[in-house]
Amino acid sequence: MMKRARHRGAALCRHLLEAVEQRVHFSATPTLISVIPNGGSPQRSAVSAFTLTFDQTVTLATGAVRLDLLNTGGSGRNDDSGPADVSSALAAPTTTDGGKTWAFTNVAGNSFVQNGSLADGIYRLNIEPSKVTANGVAMSAAPTPFAFHRLFGDINGDAAVNALDYVKFRQSFGKSAGDAAYEAALDFNNDGTVNPLDYAQFRGRFGKTFTDPPPSPPAFPPGTISGSVFNDLNNNNGPDPGEPGIITSRIYLDNGDGIAGLGDRVFYTDKDGKFSISGLSPGTYTLIHVANNGYFQISPPGGSVTIQLPADGGVGNIDFADSNQLLGHFGVVTGLVFNDLNGNGSWQAGEPGLGGRIVFIDLDNDGRQDADEPAAVSDALGQYTINQVPSGPSHIVEVVPVGWAATTDPTQTLNLLPNLTLFRNFGTRPLSG
Repeated sequence: MMKRARHRGAALCRHLLEAVEQRVHFSATPTLISVIPNGGSPQRSAVSAFTLTFDQTVTLATGAVRLDLLNTGGSGRNDDSGPADVSSALAAPTTTDGGKTWAFTNVAGNSFVQNGSLADGIYRLNIEPSKVTANGVAMSAAPTPFAFHRLFGDINGDAAVNALDYVKFRQSFGKSAGDAAYEAALDFNNDGTVNPLDYAQFRGRFGKTFTDPPPSPPAFPPGTISGSVFNDLNNNNGPDPGEPGIITSRIYLDNGDGIAGLGDRVFYTDKDGKFSISGLSPGTYTLIHVANNGYFQISPPGGSVTIQLPADGGVGNIDFADSNQLLGHFGVVTGLVFNDLNGNGSWQAGEPGLGGRIVFIDLDNDGRQDADEPAAVSDALGQYTINQVPSGPSHIVEVVPVGWAATTDPTQTLNLLPNLTLFRNFGTRPLSG
């Protein structure tokens, strides 16, 4: 009798999970972190490549990037007409890290490409947000267009060819590839030598200056991370018009343990649900959001996001989606799977997390993982998060691999209240011998 009731309860949980999974997709809105021409070199004598870096793996659809050539300020037709779309100059982008960083080069033979570089001019690179997606979720807004120029001979990137550039040209004149003083960006025809042919091009541009536009300011102030916490009324993981911000919602700047709490700096959202963290040095940061009572944390998964803060700008649009539309059904279980080096059953500093470990909610308490039971795999730091755990009594189980022994109970009891988060850690250690 109890077994039948248990199975009916499991079936109800499955039904609820399926209904919610049709509405909620756990993905964070992607954010553009940087646009870097020429691998970060300041010279604009040749612009042969640039890279776009996002905060996570993304897919770029056709038309995601548009390149405009301005017709003012000494650029293009210089007749103050509207910009020309020269996106045809860009080859299809490539990535070597799975889609977080995308590299663009130029199309040989294109009318806006000279010997591998974009032709002289002032350019603006624009992103179409609907065509940049992460797990099906598009960017929430278009980033500030990135302005840059190409002017052969401008070796210091100050938008002019002047005496400072001539000093560098003179040092490189007569040098060939392989010589220490050879400057490839001054080799106009790419024949491997800076020679009179290149000097003719340099001399024809000496004294030329581009006046428009000024360098693009960073989209967000350097040293800052900003974003919002909002009530995701339609459960689409992105902020939409009419969805209110959530006041005094907590954002933790993680101290490295992956858990919001002691040792973390905590920040609160303002009356509009906005937050901003300033005074940060360049580096990697993790933010953890804990939903207020009455709300359920929807996106990103586990309420955690890792950010690479560049030296020349800040990172914004870090949005956390909460909802008060799922009350009374689910909660979250999160924690750490760790190598319990001293075997005392408690995590201590210096004990590493274990990635690739399976943790699941044993809804029918049979000790086996079933296909419809919520589960997670710990990440490289040993952290796991299971969303959409049915409220009420249940058990959480770590699958202990062969060759390892549990130092904590691998099956732990849960009594999860709606819309709350429980923390459960699992310790294991290798079997001796």
